[in-house]
Amino acid sequence: MFRRQRKAFTLIELMISFTIISILTCIAIPSLIRAKINANETSAVASIKAIQEAEEVFFKNDWYKIGTYSYANFLDDLCVLPNDQPALITSSLATARAMGNWYDAPTEPNQGYLFNEISQYGTQPVTVTLPSGQVISQTYGVIAAPAGYLVTGQFMFAGDNNSQIWMMDPLGDFDLTQHKPLTLYNLSDMSANGWQPYQ
Repeated sequence: MFRRQRKAFTLIELMISFTIISILTCIAIPSLIRAKINANETSAVASIKAIQEAEEVFFKNDWYKIGTYSYANFLDDLCVLPNDQPALITSSLATARAMGNWYDAPTEPNQGYLFNEISQYGTQPVTVTLPSGQVISQTYGVIAAPAGYLVTGQFMFAGDNNSQIWMMDPLGDFDLTQHKPLTLYNLSDMSANGWQPYQ
């Protein structure tokens, strides 16, 4: 007696296979998304540290306007330096910023984050005596916000001229339709605005 040779899977076998693959996918995808968010957040903190180092070099070399000893007003200023000096940050970081006041027209994110330089909003100003004898106070702040809340990142990060880095979860203060924070945070009073020191 001849047995009929089987040429295809049965419907039950296909349904079981599909169910197993679906369960594995449901387990794996959230882990992959969280890993990507963690990588983006680590990159954002590293970018803020790079900006802080660049700002110190920019300030000490008096590259804004000779004789003024000022921090850069925009991230672009850290790329285009006098006397053909090499850029202090990458152009991709300098252009991953907001146009206008705050995320009016976001540009291409850098590792899932957009950056905004906020002149005169650091926690503690640096006092400088110019050659003319004039005493000035200088400070800056920079904020990194996820281009998509809970999509490219969860936390906002901030840094200033005191080499501090802060973080906060903008939950409840984030426009999910436009992927931007609703409030322009004042870095001069971090704890009052819900920021925590980054560990």
